[in-house]
This record gives sequence, structure tokens and C-alpha cells, in this order.
Amino acid sequence: MNFARLDMQLFAAILGAGIGVMVILYILKVRRRRVVVPHIELWQFAARRREARTLWQHLRRFFSFLLQAAFVTLLAFAIADPQRIIDPVDARSHVIIIDGTATMRTRLAGTTETRFDRAKALARQLAERKPSAEDAMIVVSSAHPTPLSPFSRDATTIVESISRAAPTDVHATLDEALRRGADFLLNRPSPRLTVITDFVTPLVEKKWRNALPAALHFEAHGVGERAANIGITSLSARRSLADPRIYELFASLRNFNEAETSSELSIYAVTGKRCASNLDCVGAGECVTEASLCGTVQETTRVPLKPGERVIRTFTGESSAAGRFVATLAASPGSTSDDFPTDNVATATLPPRPLTRVLHVTNGNLYLKGLFALAPEQFDVTEMTPDRFKSKANSLPAHDVILFEDFVPTEIPRVPYVVFAPSGNDAPFASAPEVKLPLVTDVSKKHPITRWLALKDVNIASAFPLKPRAGDTVLVRGISATGGDVPLVVARDGAIAAPGTRSSGGPGHVQPRALAIAFDVRRSDFALRVSFPLLIINTIHWFQGQSDSDTATYGTGIAQRVNVPRESRSLTIETPSGSKARTGVVGGVASFAPNQVGFYVLRDGDRELATVAANLPESADSHFSPPADARAATRIEPRAKLVERASFDIWFILVAIALALTTLEWVSYHRRLTV
Repeated sequence: MNFARLDMQLFAAILGAGIGVMVILYILKVRRRRVVVPHIELWQFAARRREARTLWQHLRRFFSFLLQAAFVTLLAFAIADPQRIIDPVDARSHVIIIDGTATMRTRLAGTTETRFDRAKALARQLAERKPSAEDAMIVVSSAHPTPLSPFSRDATTIVESISRAAPTDVHATLDEALRRGADFLLNRPSPRLTVITDFVTPLVEKKWRNALPAALHFEAHGVGERAANIGITSLSARRSLADPRIYELFASLRNFNEAETSSELSIYAVTGKRCASNLDCVGAGECVTEASLCGTVQETTRVPLKPGERVIRTFTGESSAAGRFVATLAASPGSTSDDFPTDNVATATLPPRPLTRVLHVTNGNLYLKGLFALAPEQFDVTEMTPDRFKSKANSLPAHDVILFEDFVPTEIPRVPYVVFAPSGNDAPFASAPEVKLPLVTDVSKKHPITRWLALKDVNIASAFPLKPRAGDTVLVRGISATGGDVPLVVARDGAIAAPGTRSSGGPGHVQPRALAIAFDVRRSDFALRVSFPLLIINTIHWFQGQSDSDTATYGTGIAQRVNVPRESRSLTIETPSGSKARTGVVGGVASFAPNQVGFYVLRDGDRELATVAANLPESADSHFSPPADARAATRIEPRAKLVERASFDIWFILVAIALALTTLEWVSYHRRLTV
């Protein structure tokens, strides 16, 4: 036998101290009681000292002393919590992995019980039926496997840890959980690993077995059944390029069922105010219960879906102040039921467009001036002639981007810049002699600057063919009248400078991003094309590390990186459930892995830095329709029929015996047996 809470030396000290106190109490001199008598001759017995004065006479009530000593001994053993020594031959170790990914939230047909509820019931059944010599641990698998308790032989402790298990809004495989489970069982006696998930096929089970040590006993249980599902597979928002006050929202829906169904899609513009009912949203619209946020409905539409069909719906409207949107999907009355409500909610945020300070060095270009005048809330433009720029090179106002026309700088600025028609070899972008009437032949469709642009029919009077350096990217390429290659637009990658820096450069400073256009737009019809403002806006967004495809929407369970001010060191993240967590910042980037669908707010103290939306990645068909070779779901017996093992901790038995001895001593005292 060994002790769970005390070592042998401490146990002996407690026991010795307890017995010693008992001995002292028994040999203490009893204080004589004062008695008034009418006559000393008649009441001499009242003054007689009945108590003996020797140690042996004090222990005359030996039976009472033994009872109390036994009581103290039992209490000492109970405090030490003795455990039965398990024969190594009988010892076992068992890790039970419960799949906690999003699809385990799927409801079982015709019930409110989910697959995760059934998995917990099966794990509870395994815990209650385990041998007494078996150490067990519960692990919930999600983006990262999480042990809910250490190894324990106590079935009650294990069942309590199972009751704390909860699923997440994450899609992930069980591979990492299996590796962690095998690590937990390393060098432990009779290792056993059990996995409880949606479905188990022979091929998947064989793959898992082959990845585990041969000495490890492995079992896999499936608890899923065929389920009906329609869901929102993606939701994204962006600002209109023509008018940033207008938003464009794109929702992708999919019918995972084998029957046609009809659904209702609702779009809400929400605020950051949390709610539980409409009473919490007085003056702020209604409570969008799926997101627990107050908001106003923007549009509701009915969407018919054929079996397996995927459709995309587009919505436009004026941007809300908060720039947050929630889409909800519900099966129309009379349509196929939906057993997986988790993907019926999706969120999106409008990408922030901070005010960009532009320094325009030119002798006059009405095309660019008119372009910036269309979006005064996006651009703060300072126009300056080349001569004034040269004279104020060391005292320029703070700016984020520089546009050079009619002037080529000799020093590389500290901030991103655009150069029009650079000539000579001393410019940041070297060029060849001027060529006449070049024709556009090739436009890169992969780069953020030229994506979606049509430039092949642009007429150019003349251009200075650029000479790209190693690492430069030619975005637009042309051909001269003599058949020579003419690089017309070249992008140079580099650092994204912080807002508010000056253009004065210096040797050794980090080169920023830059773009060179080989011709003067005033000597072409490019300035009259829709592609011209798009190219300039795309270039500025690329300088800032943004793009029109950036929707600030993230997938749950995937580590994400969010750009924040470089001076920040530690941020508070408010999750969709309202809880808060801390994350560090390295090089102006904060990293976190969302595990719930909803909005995550990043704050530095009381200052809100960013709000990002996390959505569930698209589910696979196999999560709802079991594969043809999937094993039948493991049967769960009702708890009333389980074979309950009558097991009590030894300390509990010791305390019960101690109480019985105390009762016996009390009876003997009052019956005058030990007095």
C-alpha cells in the first residue's frame, strides 16, 4: 500500500503527534470539583480523590484510550489517502480522444442531441466500465488537442472531465490528436488509445493504425448518422472601387442534400453592442440572436437550391459605420430540415481604408488631380513642383506615397513611390532610349496592381523602355515598331514604410516598394481609360500591404496574422463569446487562431486597432453523408442499464470506521463502562 497525499515520514509524524496528544489528555490531572455538604462525616466520599496518581492508574480506562487512539490512527490514514498497490501485470493506461471539431455539432435526426453529445455519452460509458487498475485521460481534438485531466484511476474524476468537454467551430483532422495521444502513452503500461469521431471507414482506420506504434492497442468509434445540411460556405465584403461609401457583399451558399430545398438568406449590418433579446437593442435595431449583436436587416431573399448546388448572391448598399455584417440562413417552411446550424451564420467586415497622404511632384496633371478629387475621404494630396521639391527636400510634409512626374529623383525616397517616364541610367529605374508608338502585348494577371486591368489596346505616343533589376516584376510588356521588347510597367517589392515618414533618404535605409511607368500618361489615351484610376488605386493599396481581395475575413482553426501599429507590444483580443485573451505583437504583426464564428476585436488598451471576422471553412460532403463503407454508429446503452461498479475510496471507508468507533466510545461512556 502507498499513500496518495503524504509520504511515509509525514504520515508517521502526524500519527505520532495524534497519539501523543491523546496520551497527554488522558494523563492530565482532573480539576477537583467544589461540593458543599451538610456534614463532613456523612459526605467524606465527596472529598475522596477517586483518580489515581500514577501513570498506570491513569490508563486504567484502557478501553476508552484504545478507542480514541484507533480513531486518531484511522483519521491519519484517511488524510494520507492510502491506495492499493497495483500489480504491474494488471496496470493499464487509456487515452480517450473525443473529436471536438465543428461537424460534431451536427444534430442527430429528429432530436436535439448532437454527435458530440453522443460521443461524450460513449466516453462516459468507457470510463464507468474501465478496470480499477486502469489510468485514463480524456483529450478533446480540435485545432490543437486539449487534455481535460491528467491520468486518473478515479472514474468520477474522469466523468467530471468529460462533462466539461465542448466542441469548437474548427475543421481539423485527427492526425495531431493521435500523435499527442501516442506521446501521452509513451512508456506507460498496456497502452490503449480510443478515438470517437463522426464516421470510421476501414481505410481511415488502417491509416490511423499504421501511424501509431505497433504495441499500442487502438480502437475507433463512429457516432454519426446521415444528416441534412444547407450552409453559407463563404461571406466576403469589399468597398466599391468607384465609391468607397458603397459596399459589395458576396455570399456563397451550398445545398449538401440529395433533394432540392429552399432557404431564406438575411443580411444584417451589426454594431458592437451585445444582446440576448430585442430589449437589449432599443434604438439600435433588433437582436441578431445568431451572433448576439444588435443590428438592422439590410436584405432578405429566398434562395432555391438544387441537390448539391452552389450559388453566389451579391448585395450592395451604403457602408454602415461599424462596417460589420452578419449573414444568416434558414430552411424555408416545408423544406428539408437542417441538422448542422453552425454554418448557417457567417460574418464579414469591410476592409479599412485609412487616409493616404500623397505628395504629387508635377508641373500639372489634371488627370491625376481629378482622380484624387473623386475620393477626398481616401486621399490627402499635396501638389508640389519639381523645383520646390528640390528646395524643400529636408523639410517636406509627412506623407505616405510620392508620385513623380516631370522629375526623376536621384535619391531613393523612404516611402513607396511611383515614377512616370524615367529616363537615363541614374534614375531609381534605369531606362533605354525613347521608342515611338510601342504596342502593349502582355499584362500580368497575377499581380495585385494589374489584376482585372485591360491594357492591350492602349495607344502610347512614346516610352522609355525600362531596365528591370533582379527581383523586379514586369507587369506590362510591349513591343516597339522594330520588334524590340519594351517593359512598360515594372514593380519593385520592398518594405512598407510607416505612415508619417519623410522622403529624405540616405545610404543604408531600407528600400520601399516602388512602381515605374515608362511613359507620360498625358501623351497617351491611357488616362482616358477606366484602367488608369484602377491602376493608381491598386498601386497605393499594394504599397500599404492591402488589396481589393482583402476582406479581413479569416477561417476558424487557422493561425492568422493581422497588421497592427509597430509601436504596439501586447494586445487584448475580445472573442465572439465576449471572453478576452492576450496576444503579443512582433514586427507590427499580431498572431492568433480563431476557434469561434464571429467578430474578434483587437485592442491596445482602450484603443480599438482592428476587427476581423472568422467563419467556418467549408465542410466536406463526407461529414454529412456517411461513406458507403463506414461502420455503423457505436451503440450507446442507457445509463440505467450500465453495470455500476461499487467502488469506494479507502479513505472513505476509514472515516466511516472512525465514526463508528467514536459512536461506540460515546455509548460505553454513557453506559459507565469506561468511567
